[in-house]
Amino acid sequence: MSDETVIDETAWDALVAASDADVYFTPSYHRISEIGEGGRPMCLVARHPAGTLLVPGLVRDAAPDLVSGALDMQTCNGYGGPLLLTRSTPARDELHSMWASIRAVAIRERVVAAFFRLHPLLGNERWLPDDAEVRFDRQTTFIDTRLPQEVLWKRASTGHRNMVRKASRLGAEVRWNSAEDWRDFPALYTAAMERLAAPAALRFPPQYFSALAESSFADVAAVRTGSGLAAAAILLRGRTWAHYHLASRTAGADNSFSSAILDASVARSRSLGLAALHLGGGRTPAEDDTLLRFKSALGGDRLDYRVARVIFDQNRFAELTAAWTRRNGAAEAWLLPYRQPATRAEA
Repeated sequence: MSDETVIDETAWDALVAASDADVYFTPSYHRISEIGEGGRPMCLVARHPAGTLLVPGLVRDAAPDLVSGALDMQTCNGYGGPLLLTRSTPARDELHSMWASIRAVAIRERVVAAFFRLHPLLGNERWLPDDAEVRFDRQTTFIDTRLPQEVLWKRASTGHRNMVRKASRLGAEVRWNSAEDWRDFPALYTAAMERLAAPAALRFPPQYFSALAESSFADVAAVRTGSGLAAAAILLRGRTWAHYHLASRTAGADNSFSSAILDASVARSRSLGLAALHLGGGRTPAEDDTLLRFKSALGGDRLDYRVARVIFDQNRFAELTAAWTRRNGAAEAWLLPYRQPATRAEA
């Protein structure tokens, strides 16, 4: 048997800290994500002799216009999912017992289902229950920063090395964590999202960036010119890995500035003793996605990024899905189908 509960943020933080888990699993990151994405942080826990299973995320009304009182859980922007704290791999029946306990507390809290953006470096799909639906989304790339700096430089493409040299010739200097750069980043990022017609999920209010600036785990790398902030990136730093989180540049900034920031981010991650810099994937799942190609120029390795769904309350999930289908008259494709945008004009 497992003991299940919803834990407060003090206990949640203690468990994550003791596990040496990544920044995406912390309550602090969830609080900041609450500002940017909405919902409220929640962490479900099942304690079992074989280990402790944490299921954190942001909880929201599932579809109040379809079915009242139903909630769902989603991973914050980034990479998360279940986190298993154990000294050895539990047997499948032990993991099944933990998930049975998670389901019990989720149903008690009216959480119908969970959508997980799984952690590529952690490979935590192995901790999902047998009935989880897992889908490949796209590839991401990472740099093994335990390698010597000269090896990392040689692994990068000729194009990337040339761009870094060009940035140097243009006088670009990458600096870290300037208050001025934190102040100017929101306007830079917002303008870039407007140019790219980015989806709402990638647009954040100013308070989100202020909270990152005040955190202990976010860094901003920037290149400035006489015109002001030209290019910048925010990185998130855990105990083991760093993650390239958000980045942008002005329309007139030279492309080489972004390459210089990536190169400096690799060097900084290595100097901090981190095992890897995870650069993430492209804007699309395509293998020739331009952003993925840009990141891959650093000579890193590829990982598969997957998403997953776990249904806690089958009846309520079926009720939500049926209500969506009646309204839209189309087969559902999303893992949380009732969150799929309407497909008929009258919807």
